Amino acid sequence: MGFFLTCVYIFFSFVRVFDLYPELADVRAMLILAIITLTVSIGEWSSSPRKKRSSLRQVQIALTVVFFGLGVFGWLRIGWWEEAQNAFNSLNIILGGFVMLVMNLTTLKRVKTIVCLLIGCCVIMTIQGMAAYYYDWQRDLFVLEWHPPEDEPDLVRDPDDPDIPRMRNIGFLNDPNDLAQTLAMCLPFLGIYWRKKKHFQNWLVVAPIAAYLGWGIFLTHSRGGLVAVGVMVLMALRERIGRIKAGILTTLMVIVAVAFNATGGRAMKDDSSEARVEAWASGIIMLERNPLFGVNYGNFSEAHSRGLTAHNSFVLCFAEAGLIGYFVWMSLLTTSYIELQRLMKLPAADEEDLEIRRWAQGTRLALTTFLAAAFFLSRTYILTLYMLVAIVVALEDIVKRKYPVYRPKPVNIWAKYTVAWQAITIFMVWMAVKVNGIT
Repeated sequence: MGFFLTCVYIFFSFVRVFDLYPELADVRAMLILAIITLTVSIGEWSSSPRKKRSSLRQVQIALTVVFFGLGVFGWLRIGWWEEAQNAFNSLNIILGGFVMLVMNLTTLKRVKTIVCLLIGCCVIMTIQGMAAYYYDWQRDLFVLEWHPPEDEPDLVRDPDDPDIPRMRNIGFLNDPNDLAQTLAMCLPFLGIYWRKKKHFQNWLVVAPIAAYLGWGIFLTHSRGGLVAVGVMVLMALRERIGRIKAGILTTLMVIVAVAFNATGGRAMKDDSSEARVEAWASGIIMLERNPLFGVNYGNFSEAHSRGLTAHNSFVLCFAEAGLIGYFVWMSLLTTSYIELQRLMKLPAADEEDLEIRRWAQGTRLALTTFLAAAFFLSRTYILTLYMLVAIVVALEDIVKRKYPVYRPKPVNIWAKYTVAWQAITIFMVWMAVKVNGIT
């Protein structure tokens, strides 16, 4: 029952049915569903035999709890109680979904089910978006486009700055870039189901869904989505055809995308992109002034002179959480990559081991695709990312229960890599700021 309720919760988290009916807002159905799901999941976990339940000992679980706790602690340490409560209310939604997943993803079959559910949600969201884009169904909700302000209804948009309708969703995917990121992230999971000699499955199920989601990404006109797909293709092909050929093919794909106006006429470098780099520069300044704890969760826009968000998940993290919080968050990513790499090399004693290897490879590619887009989006705190981490935890736990000798890498290994990646990512942002001449 706990897993079923978790699936229901994940479905309604992405397909925001309740948001289509404002009169249901007072019911707070998602909060009620979350409480019931967590209660049932905890009860089932407590009563299950140890060998059949998740161990909850993976380091990623502790890191996630600590990271979200730091988001609240940042405000508590300076005595801002109301902001701390707001941070708790915002973060516990994501943390609750993460906990549900790590408690209930106890078998590979369940991992496959939750991924299929996620793909199904993406298909439904794309259907909703296309219905709005092409047939004007709930267009205000599912299409982002320019409208004259209410106090100036006769105002006409500047012809030199044409309107570009962009498909989006509602809820936490109400930005076209977020929707593109999630759709792109699902493509590697679809690739897991592409199997040799299964022509019916490949060409009548996997390929049409992939093409459909690809068209959905196109309709978002997201530059970050285009980058994410390019990185995904490059990473997916480099091991099969070599890095040089994969690089050439990816470049050709980007050229074709530009030729077909995949960004909807939005230049890769314009006022919007320049404003992003300015936000990155502000993030560097925030880190310099508050190196340990940052400017606190949700406070980037207030601390930035132009009132914008960071437009970069890495910048948002080190600016708001400081080096301490950034270390915890980067550790979460580092440990996930390390364990996925190890699972990809798991000795195959049976078919299940081969499946785990395939899923580890697909999950690593999905995480890489997500992070490629995240470098241009402020998505440090989003359910999609922690779903990916939960899948990593589940795969790791499945192997550990099957092979007790399997042990995670010790802290001195992943901590070393984390510090290195902290330095690399901060340096990359600093270089981008300097290259653009922003001081």
